Amino acid sequence: MTASFLHVTPITPRPSGNGLAMRTAMFAEALSSIGRTEILVLGDEPPVDCSNEGLQIRHWDTRGRHDTRLQLINAIGDPQARADALRALGRPFASRAVSLPIATEFAQLTQQYPWSGILFSRAHLLPLLDFLDHAPCPVIVDLDDDDGELARQRARLARRNGEDAHGLWLETEADMLDAMVKRAAATVRLFTVASANVAETLNDRLSLSSIKTIANGIEIPSIDQIRRSASDKLLFVGNLSYPPNADGLTWFIQNVWPRVLAVRPATSLMAAGSNPSKAVTDLFPAPQATLVRDPADLAPLYAAAAAGIVPLRTGSGSRIKILEAAAHNVPVVSTVVGADGLALDPNQALFATPTDPEAFSNACLACLSNPVEAAARAARLRAYVELMHERSGIVSEIAATLSAVLRP
Repeated sequence: MTASFLHVTPITPRPSGNGLAMRTAMFAEALSSIGRTEILVLGDEPPVDCSNEGLQIRHWDTRGRHDTRLQLINAIGDPQARADALRALGRPFASRAVSLPIATEFAQLTQQYPWSGILFSRAHLLPLLDFLDHAPCPVIVDLDDDDGELARQRARLARRNGEDAHGLWLETEADMLDAMVKRAAATVRLFTVASANVAETLNDRLSLSSIKTIANGIEIPSIDQIRRSASDKLLFVGNLSYPPNADGLTWFIQNVWPRVLAVRPATSLMAAGSNPSKAVTDLFPAPQATLVRDPADLAPLYAAAAAGIVPLRTGSGSRIKILEAAAHNVPVVSTVVGADGLALDPNQALFATPTDPEAFSNACLACLSNPVEAAARAARLRAYVELMHERSGIVSEIAATLSAVLRP
């Protein structure tokens, strides 16, 4: 009998664009190579046409269907009472898309077929496990990142900025994320993550016994296909509604960008990505800075860039934006946090810097002022990405891993 798999994801798998969409696309392709695969997109995005990808997709739009209890808790005015209510419920606010109606429909779906296995992409969908049959098929969860640690990093930033109420909420969220993952460990056959650093910290903190690193992968164009023009343009690429990206770009424009312009006034900045929040949109027009929404093709943007910037102050895992820049032979200036998860010396292959405005601006200026050294570091970074993050090799690795766990 042909194996049948269900892949539950918060975003439509796509081979380019959003980093999470690219990662889920690799898992979807790997699953499809070993059996019939249905993809359930359960999230707040509108339906996306995937006819070109040949995927069998169900889309459940959760907009307006969020968990009522979590919405009511989020509306509590007193910060301590709000945090206490979240702890009493025992679920993170990030799981709000998993309402009772959604979970009930999911339970009905899982009973329609004798599924050979179920794959969940991202931790916030884990409450759905409570609605599986008592003797479920094997379950794999791609955590991708360490959401609990990410929430704690954001909490520290909030506290540092005097936003104690928000810091308390994020600290509580982090604890609830950790508790949710730890509870799920009794049911989940295997967790996967994007970097060895994430695997190590999760295992140390939560004692997950079964966790495997599956690196992010990207399509790497032939070096002969790459056309680059001389410029003084810095490029930021990322999902602009994702809090670490929005925070990093805001920090760069407000604290770093004026320092760069003071030394090299001809430099320009382009930020490209999807779903910019109002806070991000309000940053523009910054001096000599352009916002590009939902670019159809990133290749021309990389071709026109002198360097890619990754000014992240929070995060873990491996940054697809770094891998993409490397694939297009573009030098990268990154914070140490942004470069976390890459298995190489960042000072040899990137312009890596502490999360400090002066240090980051100096790194940008060093990259722009030394094209020979910038090209050498870009070449080293591209060679590393070719060896460790080429997409087809990663998909084959995922297929072998999933096949060993999920085959009936």
